[in-house]
Amino acid sequence: MEQPTGIWRCYRYQGKRPTDAEARDNTVAVPPLQTVQWLKKPTSMRLLSTTHLDEVELWLAEQSDTYGPRLLNGTEEDILRMKEAVGYAMQRIKIGKPVVWGHWLTGGIYLALAIIPDWGTDGRN
Repeated sequence: MEQPTGIWRCYRYQGKRPTDAEARDNTVAVPPLQTVQWLKKPTSMRLLSTTHLDEVELWLAEQSDTYGPRLLNGTEEDILRMKEAVGYAMQRIKIGKPVVWGHWLTGGIYLALAIIPDWGTDGRN
């Protein structure tokens, strides 16, 4: 199967769970309510823009390694499930589908990760 071409945008947010009003406001750097709205959020939330799926996979694996041990329950099973989810996410990405995760971390911190295909750009921004 041919892999989709375009640019992938990788986002991360950590902080308090945003209100619906904050999430709807595209000028506020918090996760949106709808997947497609990630592309309209401030570019400060965007940590990676690339056309290379290997870079997306590396970024996602790094996020899993960094935040897996900080999951709210933090059990070995939770950490293993997050690592397995990386494989599932890459299957979705390879067919051009977005991936959005939300997890609670220790200390009451909300983590959102998003990998969004942006087919309407040439990758310059």
